Amino acid sequence: TGIAENHYLNPANLKNQSIYMSFSNNNLIYDLKGQKFSFVSSLSNNNFLFSFESMKSANIPIYGNSSSDESSEGYFDSYWYACEFGQNFSLNNFFKNAKDFSFGFKIRGSIYKLFTAKESDYSINLGFIKKINKQINLGFAVNNIGMKNGRSLYNQNFTLDSFEEFGIGVSYLSPNDTFSILSDFYFRDDALVYKFAVKTNFSMFNFSIGTTQIDRYKDFCYGLSINLNNLEIIYGYLVYGDDERNTLGSPTSIQFSAKF
Repeated sequence: TGIAENHYLNPANLKNQSIYMSFSNNNLIYDLKGQKFSFVSSLSNNNFLFSFESMKSANIPIYGNSSSDESSEGYFDSYWYACEFGQNFSLNNFFKNAKDFSFGFKIRGSIYKLFTAKESDYSINLGFIKKINKQINLGFAVNNIGMKNGRSLYNQNFTLDSFEEFGIGVSYLSPNDTFSILSDFYFRDDALVYKFAVKTNFSMFNFSIGTTQIDRYKDFCYGLSINLNNLEIIYGYLVYGDDERNTLGSPTSIQFSAKF
């Protein structure tokens, strides 16, 4: 959650991002495991993002066609590698009446293997943010432009953001700056995706909770972070809203980052 705040969800938010380097270790369902390296720096008074992400598993089960088949018939391996580049621009550098507007783009190239098929793909994300006042930001994003194989990936993982989609979000910062409330709406194919989160903004220890709802799908997640001068450790955990999905495992992530 965070179209109006998070630079991963909206590249226009790179405008407010500190220079940093991060590494994360991620675990998803079906024993999918991976890592992500990210780097944000400045370029001509604007910030840019570079990241590389990998994910793979050799233990994804194959089940029979009958609903009574409880044991798998075998296993197959899968992998996914992606590289991203993004940058933000302040629109008031180009338009006189665009004060507090920021624009950003992100390009992703990926290769992956699913069952026996090996594919490559690309996508483009575009985003805008508008600072309304000290407490409120608005964000707008268009994601996965040009992506060819999103539907086949989405059918394997209902939570994967692989369709072309439009999103709008708002962030509210409390008057004493101690917590933020974030809310997003995505229009994806024929589905409306709703995300909501609350997070604290203290100097050392912080906590966040959030939820995502799509038709019959629902999840709940929480995060913990520790800031030690310019070093930060973030841990995230997600629980599905139905018991059947929870048997597949609960995604987790731990990230280490250093600010410069």
